[in-house]
Amino acid sequence: MQWILLYITILWSLPVAAQTIRIDGSTGAKPLLVALSNGYQQFNPDIEITIGAGLSPDKRIDALYSSRIDIVMASYGLDMQHINSSGLVIHRIAKVAKDIAMMNKSGQMAKALATTTGALGMTTMVRVTQSEGRIIPLHFNGVAPSAANIATGEYLRLAAIFS
Repeated sequence: MQWILLYITILWSLPVAAQTIRIDGSTGAKPLLVALSNGYQQFNPDIEITIGAGLSPDKRIDALYSSRIDIVMASYGLDMQHINSSGLVIHRIAKVAKDIAMMNKSGQMAKALATTTGALGMTTMVRVTQSEGRIIPLHFNGVAPSAANIATGEYLRLAAIFS
């Protein structure tokens, strides 16, 4: 819950005059940002949030500097030293499990996992949740990828998501 509140705080900190908030970057972070943005827009219907198709790590910061976007999504590829020296602020909004999954029925990895019988691959718990049961998460070293196990650090396959 604290990460959702942090994301909403980031959105509320943008200038009030902004009628559109443009977000782009990591496609791995996109499902989470879409869900959070939809929730934010329920309480702020006058603000339009657009989320782009994705940008490579080297293009994300350039898009921010050139004012093509207002918020960068990132799950990897951040040059922390460069970002900190440039005066930009990084907010970690979530930790998600990188998951090994097996399909129970018949693009990107999550789409392939969701549509290919017996497929094995890695994806995030955000995509597993959004698959509505089409992707089945497997335990890693006997530990389930549950919210409690992620929060306590017992489940070790984690990736940070930044905005």
